Amino acid sequence: MKFTTVLLLLGQICAMTFGEVFKKKFTKKSPFLLSLICLSSALLTFVVIFFIQNGFNFSGYSLNLLKFAIPFGLCFAISTIFSILALECGDLSLTGLFVSFSLILPTLYGIIFLGDSVNFLFYIGLTLFFASLILVNLKFGKGAKKRKPITIKWLIFVALSFFSNGFCCIFQTMQQKAHNGQCGSELMITALSLAVVILIVATLITERKNIKTATPSALVWGAPSGFLIAMNNFIVMLFTGGNLMPVAIFFPVISGGGLILTFILGRLIYKEKYLALQYVGIALGFVSIILLNL
Repeated sequence: MKFTTVLLLLGQICAMTFGEVFKKKFTKKSPFLLSLICLSSALLTFVVIFFIQNGFNFSGYSLNLLKFAIPFGLCFAISTIFSILALECGDLSLTGLFVSFSLILPTLYGIIFLGDSVNFLFYIGLTLFFASLILVNLKFGKGAKKRKPITIKWLIFVALSFFSNGFCCIFQTMQQKAHNGQCGSELMITALSLAVVILIVATLITERKNIKTATPSALVWGAPSGFLIAMNNFIVMLFTGGNLMPVAIFFPVISGGGLILTFILGRLIYKEKYLALQYVGIALGFVSIILLNL
């Protein structure tokens, strides 16, 4: 693997992880407002990227682009909204685990539709990665907290978040492949604009009374998070559009890297206490990344 590819991978993992860290710093109970500000910040970032890359040349916009951007934007908004709703009525770690499993969708897309070449070590690595997700998120053993009961409502919300999150990755990859790695900023601007409009409606319906008091804090943590979300997606498109790594391998690798970095930050910065099996899970995640790249 080239040194520049490794640097881009590390940059993507850091952007993805620290974007979530900033969001978690927001303590007000206004998740839709926070998501709105995050995506608005990401949208503004991609507008700046577009003008740096293209100036006032809008030739990249076309009806062909819209057939990817519209479903991508809808999936982005659906994933955001229903992950919030799932967290409100279900267990945090279990919800995060199921949404993390959504990476299997772009992985299968890469193998079945893009013809990504994988060997038996890939399947071992992928299995270890999913085992790692389970051990780290579910906190088995002595000291584990009691979980909220699983309800039909939670299952519906988490299923919608699972599929929409997975299809976000697929539509983004499809567009980059169809346009030879071009028009990524145009895709993101169109998709994020649609998602922002949907979240404005959701925020006004559910959190209108809290907007005034929660906005200052949401801006402090949501704006930098949105910038990192944009950088995350920008690097993702460099990989999927530039064929730097097979799609089937790329998504598990960045998810595993994000899992490990989040674990390290939790231990060193937030002084979180982990169970023995969680350390086993992180070790499996590290091994899985190595196997996925062999």
